Amino acid sequence: MDARLATATDVQATRLAVTEGGFDVALLYINLNGAPSYLVADLLAEEGVPFIIATAYAGLVLPPRLQTVPRLRKPFEAEDLRWVLEELIG
Repeated sequence: MDARLATATDVQATRLAVTEGGFDVALLYINLNGAPSYLVADLLAEEGVPFIIATAYAGLVLPPRLQTVPRLRKPFEAEDLRWVLEELIG
């Protein structure tokens, strides 16, 4: 599987990366430097980019629009990520 890795550590940089595009799937941390990334999730959905939400918050309740997005609980193993990616993009 070929992959392009892009990283961003805050909401603004992440939104810019999404609008620039060039990737097939995203792993989105729900907390980006203390700010929730729900707007980034909305942008990914609008752009048609499949994504996975990663969070360390056990009791996190997502907004209804994000309830069906695959989720990984941090810390996670590489095999967990691989499994979710295969389910998401085949």
